Amino acid sequence: MRICFFLLDHGKYKAVIPSLLSAVEHELAINTDNNDIGQRLIRRLQYSLEEGNNGGFRYAVGISVASLLANGLFMRHSFNEERVPLINRNWILHGRDDPSKWIRIDVYKLITVISALKLIQKD
Repeated sequence: MRICFFLLDHGKYKAVIPSLLSAVEHELAINTDNNDIGQRLIRRLQYSLEEGNNGGFRYAVGISVASLLANGLFMRHSFNEERVPLINRNWILHGRDDPSKWIRIDVYKLITVISALKLIQKD
């Protein structure tokens, strides 16, 4: 994470954003104890949260993060459509997004998602 903050401080978003997206998927895989990718990981997270739903803190945070991922960051978005305001995992990892449009706040959003996923990890 130190390297990500170094890159952030030096405005190297082209390096830090794809790395953080990989970290988001890594944290999802840890939370779901699964090797799926993308939307399947989010569905597994939602299922595990619903399965253990006791209306507690983990559920409230987890379901919010899962919704943000499913309806934003990991949302299916055709490469032929206009770019959406929230960065999109598929567009970035498949080289379809314009890195010149990535900004500091995008990095902070990804760090926040990673932090939330770490927060809800089962012990």
